[in-house]
Amino acid sequence: VVGIGLGFTSLASTVAAQNSVGWEQRGVATSTNLFARTVGGGIGVTLLGAILTSGLTQRIIETRIDVSGAGETPLSLANAILEPSLRSTLPPNTLLLLQDALSGALGPVFTGAALFGAAACIAALRFPAMTASGLAAQQAGPDPAINQPDVQGAQFPNEVRAETEPH
Repeated sequence: VVGIGLGFTSLASTVAAQNSVGWEQRGVATSTNLFARTVGGGIGVTLLGAILTSGLTQRIIETRIDVSGAGETPLSLANAILEPSLRSTLPPNTLLLLQDALSGALGPVFTGAALFGAAACIAALRFPAMTASGLAAQQAGPDPAINQPDVQGAQFPNEVRAETEPH
């Protein structure tokens, strides 16, 4: 499900970035969009991973699961939940406690991801509404053939006097 959602938003954000600038700036807009997505993803994974690690370690210590066997740390013991060959070696009571610790530690991670998503939506709503054709017209500036007075003193080229027209 996440892959499908990211696939649609990835394409939409790339096209939106390209349409927000003129042709001469599309490469810059596309690369900046991809760079920001990569850096943002790295920062997000780091922050959410730190939240998960901290919460999981705290919950394992609070449940007083015996981690002294073979010099294991709380996190190395938690890795046993995710590895099928190691999971089968855990006593049922320990496995249940570790599963509860992991599920409890995942709550703040999902909350953090939801907050990141909400912040992204709020930021997107603050962007000015603009179409590609409107941007092109804005970048081109006033059309000199329509809005500039001619040398004869007429206000607009459509008002050119009859004597100035070629015969």
